[in-house]
Amino acid sequence: MSINTLIIGLGRIGMIYDHLKGNNNLIQTHAKAVSLHNDFNLVAGVDPVSKQRKIFKDKFGKIAFKNLNEVKCDCNIDLVIIATPTNTHLEIIKDTVRLIKPIMILCEKPLSYKYNDSERIYNICKFSKIKLYVNYMRRCDPGVKIIKEKIDRHSISTPVKGICWYSNGIYNNGSHFINLLEFWLGEFREKKVFNKGRFLNDFEVEPEFILFFEKGDVIFRNAYEENFSFYKLELLSPSGFLRYDNGGYDINFQNIKNDRRFLNYKILNDKKSEIVSGMNLYQYNVLDEISKDYVGKNTTICKGEEALRTERIIYLLNNDLIN
Repeated sequence: MSINTLIIGLGRIGMIYDHLKGNNNLIQTHAKAVSLHNDFNLVAGVDPVSKQRKIFKDKFGKIAFKNLNEVKCDCNIDLVIIATPTNTHLEIIKDTVRLIKPIMILCEKPLSYKYNDSERIYNICKFSKIKLYVNYMRRCDPGVKIIKEKIDRHSISTPVKGICWYSNGIYNNGSHFINLLEFWLGEFREKKVFNKGRFLNDFEVEPEFILFFEKGDVIFRNAYEENFSFYKLELLSPSGFLRYDNGGYDINFQNIKNDRRFLNYKILNDKKSEIVSGMNLYQYNVLDEISKDYVGKNTTICKGEEALRTERIIYLLNNDLIN
């Protein structure tokens, strides 16, 4: 199997993160992931910046075009990865559907800063019978899937109570954790904003709020990205304590045990059970899930309709900020 892939946008997540870090143990960009995955064939790239095109050509030995209108190749393109700024997604997806006609599109999150535009993207792909995925990559992480299984099997029992620290905007980073909690805790029920937070620009805000899900509720608090990055999620369960630290690179769970000092009294176990994360390879993990879906296997990748539900939550939160 070889899934012919075109990457639009050769910036940070498209190519540069891995290029700058130069660490062979990291696969955190689309270009490196596609070039290394056996199920995918990197056909070409697209970027308006000549420097980016040159880096891509030198590093991967593939042609890079200035825009979609210039794209020419000898094979059908199965997958288009869109790694461009959010405000370009709608127009680029329109052009992709018109000019390339792929089987699948993987778009960076969010689909749009405007919920109506996100719906348009979803409907364009649905009408054109193109599978739409959105790159909430944590859902593809092996450690995240283990937690999902534990919650479903009730070894992490519910309802949970949680707190999430995020920074650098509700779209940029907060949305990752909203989507992750939908994956773990089920259907979103209600929200409550208790601090409007900071407005970072015309689109990005950092409110503080509570989200209520089918299997628990989580408080979101904003951190100080200008001073240091801090992404952390803690879930307190009747059966123990889950820590999702350092953005998901470090995960552990403490179950409960009997306290020898008091009869019928339970405490958290001193020993933490590590849950192995695959965040060093997060873009490779995403391709694994796309490959599964391509051949009809079960997958945890975020599909268009699921991403739309996440963006609806943000839309509802934003309404509270302006009212």
